Amino acid sequence: NDLTTLEPQQLLSGSISATVLIGEGTQISAALFGTKTIGPFNQAYSLFDASVQHRFTGGEVLAVRGRQSIFAPSNDGKEFAYLAEFSIPLAVPIARKTESGRLTGKVVDSEKGTGIQGVLVYAGGATALTDRNGEYHFVSLKPDKYYVQLDMASIGLNRVASQQLPHEVTIVGGKEERYDISLTRAIGVSGVVLIFGMKDQAPGDTSQPQLIEQGGHPNVILELSNPQESARRVSDNKGRFSFAGIRPGKWTLRILEGNLPQNTYFDKDSYVIDAAPGASMEFTFKALPRKRRIQILQQGKTLEAPPQKGKAPEAVPPKTKRNESAPKAKVIEQTPKKDNPSTDAPR
Repeated sequence: NDLTTLEPQQLLSGSISATVLIGEGTQISAALFGTKTIGPFNQAYSLFDASVQHRFTGGEVLAVRGRQSIFAPSNDGKEFAYLAEFSIPLAVPIARKTESGRLTGKVVDSEKGTGIQGVLVYAGGATALTDRNGEYHFVSLKPDKYYVQLDMASIGLNRVASQQLPHEVTIVGGKEERYDISLTRAIGVSGVVLIFGMKDQAPGDTSQPQLIEQGGHPNVILELSNPQESARRVSDNKGRFSFAGIRPGKWTLRILEGNLPQNTYFDKDSYVIDAAPGASMEFTFKALPRKRRIQILQQGKTLEAPPQKGKAPEAVPPKTKRNESAPKAKVIEQTPKKDNPSTDAPR
């Protein structure tokens, strides 16, 4: 995947080199290298390097070198350079031209301590190929700031630079700068993000609820970082993620954005890694459900059944409490007197 866009891409590269020795003093060498990137942004680069060198009995060396490079897409098109040099083994200091400077260095295997041949080194728009001892040379660079970078396809599989690249160097006219680069085995960090749910329990079951794995959790942003640099990945639809081509050392793997459902949390959201060269590690992040509390927001009411249709509800007289201690009332029946016609008294 592309380190900036995270889009998938294909990288095709190949090289062929040959050296012919004629006698003990003459050597003819040629090398052809090509690389092509196919993805969101297509790039192609090819380099042809040839040289003829003769060493005399007194130690003098006469060499003629030529280089043709093509980088596409580019506004400059093809670039051709040639060089003829004659070396005399005299320990006499000579003046340098101040219009240009030199950049040299060595690409070595940090575990074996030996130089690596055939590594393509960039310094701005200039390129150089390491020799059999791992040495590279930029013999004529204009005074300026340059960023030294390696072509990752030319350093071999599962290799990475021990220091952070690109590296800035300042070229001064008439002076030579040196920058050595060490390579080591890369580490791999991968893993998966899983989401869990709770198994349903019967009413009244007070036992510890059981967790059920529901599968991988996608779209989680993960970061692998140290104080100098960082890299980020997004988990796929199965929750998987992978970091490749990482330098060995101390790193922190953590979740930046979990994209979790409500009432879910990560039991652990970071790991500290101290990896040796060539190590491969896997990590699992678990998203677990939280125990939710039940809160009663409103008190319930008792509802009465509605009266039946067509029948009026019977009125129930209110019950009064009888006071047993109160005196009982005596009811006296009075018979009305009969009219007495003989008396004038009123009735």
